[in-house]
Amino acid sequence: MLFMINRLLIQATIPIKLLLIVFLLIYGYFLAIYVAIVKCPQQQRRLQLKLARHWQQLFLKIIGVKVKTFGQALQPGSLVVSNHISWLDIVITGSQQSVFFLAKSEVRQWPLIGKLATLAGTLFINRQGHCSRSINRQIAESLHRQQSVLIYAEGTSSDGQSVLNFHPKLFSSAIIAKKPIQPILIQYFTGQSADYQIAPFIGDDTFHQHLFRLLAAPPITAHIHYLPCINSELLTDENNNARILAQQSCISIRAKHQHSRHQIQQPSPVKALLDSL
Repeated sequence: MLFMINRLLIQATIPIKLLLIVFLLIYGYFLAIYVAIVKCPQQQRRLQLKLARHWQQLFLKIIGVKVKTFGQALQPGSLVVSNHISWLDIVITGSQQSVFFLAKSEVRQWPLIGKLATLAGTLFINRQGHCSRSINRQIAESLHRQQSVLIYAEGTSSDGQSVLNFHPKLFSSAIIAKKPIQPILIQYFTGQSADYQIAPFIGDDTFHQHLFRLLAAPPITAHIHYLPCINSELLTDENNNARILAQQSCISIRAKHQHSRHQIQQPSPVKALLDSL
């Protein structure tokens, strides 16, 4: 499958890439059905994560997004907390790390996508009700089963120029499960410059408009920074400590974000020398 896609992408136009995405969606649907017929729950979960990573890597190949990782991801069973720039964050994270995602409950009803998400083991949540306790329990159960779960604590996406404040309510799941938190920072680049225009999915963007923008854009590279873990094993007060964990995670990601931006803005010694001549 990967060899065929590589051959087609050598001189691929946008229509060819769109056709490949359609084929990939159909391929993913059959992969999901294959996973669904596995009877053993443990084998099914392992197969879900393996095939999900495979599918997401193919998708990134088609749309021309490369991924670079920095640092070391934690073992399965961690609460992964990330800044949020685009729906693309889910794909690049899932292509590198075995992780389950949260999705709003409406996604379950979406044609094809909802079926794929359901069979892949997505945790669906109701954001309109006062059910954060129930959601935290669901996440904690997944963490107990050594399944890492990814949350976007900002509550919305941004253009990537800053990291918004983190909402604390879902951090209680790590306290309930007594599992570590893995903060990660996601950034997008076109060439050597940070990308704040193409990758971000914000404002009035629609999915199809954003997808066309990605397909027409120069190659994009996504950076994933795995930051030092935050321990929650000794914490008991869910409400107060959830706020503390949210603040610590936000501070960690913001610090790395500021450090990375400073490095980007600093010219290399060779470039600085050439500019001075």
